[in-house]
Amino acid sequence: MNIEIRRTNNRELEMRRDTLTKRLFSAIADDGAPDFSLEDVREMSASGMMSVEERKLYDELRRVELLLGE
Repeated sequence: MNIEIRRTNNRELEMRRDTLTKRLFSAIADDGAPDFSLEDVREMSASGMMSVEERKLYDELRRVELLLGE
């Protein structure tokens, strides 16, 4: 397994977080979900209610949040 190490800064991570959040909320809204919060998204993830694509977006969002210390 190859590991790729990328250097970044907080500004780039914040921009990535915003982009991923918009994409994730858009993907979930396409499934006909009513208005929801980030906490609702976390619960959906924990309960297995996300599609594979939504889960990939959520996992990447969580990685970015961890790098930001959130």
